[in-house]
Amino acid sequence: FVFVVLMSKTSNSVGVTRSGNRKWRNQSITQVMDELRDSSHKRTTSVGSEPVKPAKPALCKTVSLPDAGVEIRLRSKTRKLAPKKCVSKCLDYLTRNEAYKTEGIFRQCGDFDKISVARSAVEDGTATPAIFDDLGTYEVADLLKILLTQVLEPLIDETRFMKLAEVPDIIKDPNMHEKFSSTKLASMSIASVFASLPHSDYRLLIKTIEFLHLVIKHEQESRMGLRNISSVFCGILFAHPTTTDPLEYAKQTKSQGQLLELIFTCMLRFPDMLSQVYENEEAEILRILLTALKL
Repeated sequence: FVFVVLMSKTSNSVGVTRSGNRKWRNQSITQVMDELRDSSHKRTTSVGSEPVKPAKPALCKTVSLPDAGVEIRLRSKTRKLAPKKCVSKCLDYLTRNEAYKTEGIFRQCGDFDKISVARSAVEDGTATPAIFDDLGTYEVADLLKILLTQVLEPLIDETRFMKLAEVPDIIKDPNMHEKFSSTKLASMSIASVFASLPHSDYRLLIKTIEFLHLVIKHEQESRMGLRNISSVFCGILFAHPTTTDPLEYAKQTKSQGQLLELIFTCMLRFPDMLSQVYENEEAEILRILLTALKL
């Protein structure tokens, strides 16, 4: 199916622009980060004084009709799903169907054949929203894990893992504990490390973490508590240890699990930690934490 858009030849608005002005990242954290880092490390480029965001690739074919003085754009109604978009759709599906209340979610296996078909479609670049039509909750949950593990790069790369590993030592500073608990300081540090990720990875990570947080909150129904989810997803969200030493591998895997437990512990205590606006004394502590983490 296609739709036709008639446009004047002299029109300059032939590109596909990003709609809406929604801010996905915690602006309070990124504003402080921008104050502390050199302007060359900012994500946006500028022409004059106006920031310029990279345009999304056009999802249409433009056909010119010189004699008629128009251009026709043909756009398919069935959009293909890129791997990251498919992960996002998996999370949307699971949230919409309240899969966080499903017993054994992420532990019980789905239909292997159906999952394989969906995975192949994603890897071949032919996946559309219709791939979810034949999948149930367990199949989508398994597809999510497969895409995060085998198709995409880890959302928390080695650099951010090392930054997160520094958090327990940084928050031990007695000068920071006059008015804030260690859990509060840890939540601020974790949110800061997450905010340093590339924009698309950040959005996907936060969406994933927030859904897993729901699963943990509904542990009575899901039978998947903090430790269960952390043990399953530490090898999915973090990069696999590169060591060939079995003892060192086990040590690093344990460290990843403990970090993920810390993240979810902070979220259970401060559910808005990834979107909170910090002011006054909190903002000053945030600056100290960002400096200590070298973000």
